[in-house]
Amino acid sequence: MEELTEEERRGTQAAREQAAEQRHKIETLINIFPEDRSSDQDDLLLALLTQEIPVFQRLKESSVNLKGLQKHLEMMYFEKDDVLIHEGQDEMTEVFIVFSGFVGVYKKKNTETAKLAKAVPGQKNYSETKDDMYLGDLGMGQVVGDLLLLYNIPSQITIKTNEYSKLISISMEGF
Repeated sequence: MEELTEEERRGTQAAREQAAEQRHKIETLINIFPEDRSSDQDDLLLALLTQEIPVFQRLKESSVNLKGLQKHLEMMYFEKDDVLIHEGQDEMTEVFIVFSGFVGVYKKKNTETAKLAKAVPGQKNYSETKDDMYLGDLGMGQVVGDLLLLYNIPSQITIKTNEYSKLISISMEGF
């Protein structure tokens, strides 16, 4: 593997610092109560979201009108092992987007699911505990709970935080 030049290293570091600054601005703006945000702050928030978070980029590219979405956003903070969705849960009032940290996807262990998980080609994250199978992680920009909310079906998996995590919540009205 080629080593980076000093100029490339400085550019990479500058890009990381800029991304961290953008995420800090997003968090600051989301934490202002919607009724207290100015129109300019709402516009900046929307611009930053579409720049930094892939799902918002895709929505903008598909001509979805995102105006007004800002009032339905809330930054939520979770400790390690906080459960967002329980397997079998059949009601959802919000959708989450991972802003920082990782959430794990788990399935209750039984014979059929264990066979299925082991049979998936390329499944590298599969592991088992006494009661659950760990299927993998979701990270920055990935959406959690959207299918449960859209189709109103019981969840087939449990989602819980693997570390301290920040997630953007979008209420059902905003989704």
